[in-house]
Amino acid sequence: MHAPDAPATWADYHARRRLFWASLWLGPWLALAVGALWLVERHGVHGLLWPLLAWLALVAWAGARWQASRCPRCGHRFFPARPFLLALRAPRCAHCALPKD
Repeated sequence: MHAPDAPATWADYHARRRLFWASLWLGPWLALAVGALWLVERHGVHGLLWPLLAWLALVAWAGARWQASRCPRCGHRFFPARPFLLALRAPRCAHCALPKD
């Protein structure tokens, strides 16, 4: 497999990383706001369940998307597939050892 265009790959990597961190930090506030403004009045405390579950699904999706990033040097997945989300802590590419930052 030949290496993809490096600047585009790094840009994609950073966009995926920003999406993950934004969903992780801003998601609970948005979920609580949506729940508090509309759903708690109708369903009580259980009205917070659906927005928080949607937030968890968003974080899992964004993390899996980030974890599937391709390495600019070798073109393989930058992070190992397992363990889920914990592999994001890897400091370098799982195949060619290119540092991530």
